[in-house]
Amino acid sequence: MKRYFTERQIQRLLWILIAGGCVARLLDVFCNNPLDHLRSDSLRHWSNGLKFLHPDYMGGYDPIGYQVYMFLLQSITGQNRWLIAFMTGLLSVGMPWTYYRAARELGMSKNRSLFLWTLMVWMPSLFFIYQFFMMETLLLFMMGLGFWMTGRCLRKGTPGSLWLATAAWTFACLTKAIPLPLAAACLLYAWWKRSRKISHALAAIVLVGLLLLPNAIRSRHILGFSAPLGNVWLPQVHHRAGTKSIRIENGGASWRYSSPSCYIQPLAPLSPWMMERAYNDDTVCVKTDRASGGRDWKEAYGKIHVTWKEWFTRWLENMVLFLFAPPWPDCYTGTWLGMINYWQRWLWGPLIFFLMDCNFRMFRRRCFDLIPVVATLFTLWLFSQNMATMEGRFRKPLEPVLLLNLAWMMRRGKIEKNHISPNIS
Repeated sequence: MKRYFTERQIQRLLWILIAGGCVARLLDVFCNNPLDHLRSDSLRHWSNGLKFLHPDYMGGYDPIGYQVYMFLLQSITGQNRWLIAFMTGLLSVGMPWTYYRAARELGMSKNRSLFLWTLMVWMPSLFFIYQFFMMETLLLFMMGLGFWMTGRCLRKGTPGSLWLATAAWTFACLTKAIPLPLAAACLLYAWWKRSRKISHALAAIVLVGLLLLPNAIRSRHILGFSAPLGNVWLPQVHHRAGTKSIRIENGGASWRYSSPSCYIQPLAPLSPWMMERAYNDDTVCVKTDRASGGRDWKEAYGKIHVTWKEWFTRWLENMVLFLFAPPWPDCYTGTWLGMINYWQRWLWGPLIFFLMDCNFRMFRRRCFDLIPVVATLFTLWLFSQNMATMEGRFRKPLEPVLLLNLAWMMRRGKIEKNHISPNIS
């Protein structure tokens, strides 16, 4: 078959697209400064950074990773809007690069890795989120670093490389707990392939405990109970109650939260369907006291009785939201960038089913490489979970994993059953 482009020409084109994407990412955060969008979750994260050394009660609800980032960002920049835009732009540009490095460490060819980098740079849902102060901006970077360190561990096979990968994934989970199953799968895979020594696994577990300890102590001081990865009771109580919002009362103060999924039509314009709780305006109230620890939350959760029909309905709703919900807040249709991101949500459902089909075909041939294994497990976990109300934003950590899976499926050459990624630099 005749080839119209040489390898060098393809690489040159990809480098041009990557360079253009990096410039666009930097310009975007200067034109759409996160400081101009301080509302809702973005405002909460900004406030958590300001109050980091003297946190209020709500400062204990979120994982500590993004709070540390916001505190350092505010301290280093002096809250100067142009320095904040520059630092955010660096994070936006650096995020896709970590997945390129991960692809190289995991044995992908130069062209396949550059193709992945190009996709990551220009993908709207991984681009426009940096206009906001959201956990996902740091989480996506930390996940890329985790994959990179996992690939390095597979290549080197040393205890130090395993512990470095463990630290990277732990920091990712301290940013947001959603990649916890992904982190566990990557580390278990790396340990099984390159070590299998109980002492190495125990050392990694101890390292995780040491890294979680500071926020366990901090959250216990603030909330009255240890929550090293954030307060998981809030989304669980809200989802189980089936109400449109949840109100938390503590010490005379109150906070009210609701999910963006309660206000959208995820299948529009094909269908006006909305989740069941969207048609009500009810609220579940949880009164908490620091002295009681987590007992108030446990009691509130235990008092809510759910029939199997209600449980099944919310599970189906979560599946629809997982596949088609727009990723708030970067899908505001009042701007052309937000409109692009809003319509781009239709990409992920077909891509998920295509990749799952390809992966299962590989599994039937007894080929179990890291990328398809963890992509499949992470996808199935998010697709089937019924602990919290799904949002399009919760799908965002999966999106780079899907693109990594896609690039892996496109690579040439026979995939060996017990493949260990070589060092390709």
